[in-house]
Amino acid sequence: MVFSILILSAFVPRVLCSLVNRMDHDLLIANNSNFDSLVISPRAKTPTSAFFYSAKDKNIKKLINYTMDIVAKDLKGVYPIYTVDCDQPANTAICKRQLNNANTPQLIVYPVLPQPQYFFKGKLDDKDQIIGTLLSHIPSNVEVIPYGGYPLFMTNMEVVPKVLLVTDKEKPSWIYKALSNSFKNSLIFGFFKSKEHSDIVSKYNIKKFPWLAVIKNNKPHIYNGEMKFQPLFDWLNIYSETYIKGNDIATNQVDITPKPWKFEQIPQLTHESQHDICFRDTSKGLCVIYLTTKLTQADKNMLIDVSNEFSSKIKGRGASFRWMWLNCEEEAKFKNVFNVTKLPSLVVLNPHKRLRYIALDGFANKENITKLIEKIQMGEAKFTTIPGGKLPDFTVVRSEL
Repeated sequence: MVFSILILSAFVPRVLCSLVNRMDHDLLIANNSNFDSLVISPRAKTPTSAFFYSAKDKNIKKLINYTMDIVAKDLKGVYPIYTVDCDQPANTAICKRQLNNANTPQLIVYPVLPQPQYFFKGKLDDKDQIIGTLLSHIPSNVEVIPYGGYPLFMTNMEVVPKVLLVTDKEKPSWIYKALSNSFKNSLIFGFFKSKEHSDIVSKYNIKKFPWLAVIKNNKPHIYNGEMKFQPLFDWLNIYSETYIKGNDIATNQVDITPKPWKFEQIPQLTHESQHDICFRDTSKGLCVIYLTTKLTQADKNMLIDVSNEFSSKIKGRGASFRWMWLNCEEEAKFKNVFNVTKLPSLVVLNPHKRLRYIALDGFANKENITKLIEKIQMGEAKFTTIPGGKLPDFTVVRSEL
């Protein structure tokens, strides 16, 4: 009986023990039957790689355990590294097809299509060289925001949460690029150079860099953990909303028209912005309208200073104020309604129920504007009713509401 078993065992295909296993390694395992689905098919959206080896290769255990597996651990969740054991008879076909007569060991890089796959040409025992090569193929969905581009960025598909990275670096790190690729269907990633975006630094009271936050429903959620891929991924996953972007926006008929005025410190009052910044039914604030033909940077800074001063003084009490400007060269009718004869000037409009306003008495400088706001706060201001109870239509119409 024993003799029979020995004879039979000689005809049973021998299954070799692989040098890579899921329990001890961060390297992934592919074989002839699943190679296309794991390595080839994903290339439509993300890069992959495969390490082909044989137990006969020189120093292969050291190469696997102390180079390739460490690289796989460092890039876990970022860039997949599959291994193919070419000693396994079942893998003969895939090894032959992919290696094309090249000897093992080989690392083949599979960039996002249509870029061709290629053999890694560096040293296989150089972890940094391998990591650098692989990371160079990570797609980036990061938007590098230019100076003044914050409002437009925030209203690009406004319903989608925004990720803000404010840093003193010149370009996004591979971690941020990889995260933008992982969440490309649920979050929009912005990169802000701190030296170009002092307004953002001031707005969010940023004290040190890098600073990262998710803005969701107009509320900032600030990240306080390590700037490493996995903890960042886990944290961002809390705020991601896959159902929002892409086809769901069209399906749900969500308005994705950019509305930068909703995030500008001193927005322009126009036909398109009027309801968002002044005539909202749900708000009880007053509209502080700076009347001019062009808003200079000096004008803007002055208005921001006054608005910030009163925001800190009246927080939680009294009337709230929303600050904006109106181009009276384009909209001359408004100047007449407010009985303004000289520009620049300023009016405070109560847009609720009966339309009423009070005009600035004197030159439109910080001192006079401050006195007017204080007068309103103390209840000593006398508002004038708009004749006919209606403001004129805007002359310039850039788009239908």
